[in-house]
Amino acid sequence: MDYILIDFASEARRRWLTSRLYILSLLLTLVDRTPCLVFVEEAASVRRKFIGLAYPSQVRWGLARAYGWLEAAAAHAYANSLGAAAQFDPTTGFLADWPV
Repeated sequence: MDYILIDFASEARRRWLTSRLYILSLLLTLVDRTPCLVFVEEAASVRRKFIGLAYPSQVRWGLARAYGWLEAAAAHAYANSLGAAAQFDPTTGFLADWPV
């Protein structure tokens, strides 16, 4: 299984913004891949302490429920891109790899 490591580092040095994590999760749900997101942090003296794991669709919808404006902005951007470069594979319905 493929995975993507999301390192939150320490509480004092947050590297991942909510919107970036949402966009990553959204894009991963649109391509024909299902990597697992693995979350780690730095706690006390433990580097890359395991926090948890989730599929991108779970992260996307969790963030969309908590921050509705993210889903609204994504829907707006998605609707605006349909006439432009967005191309979907007619067989799978997933977004082609090159636009992502």
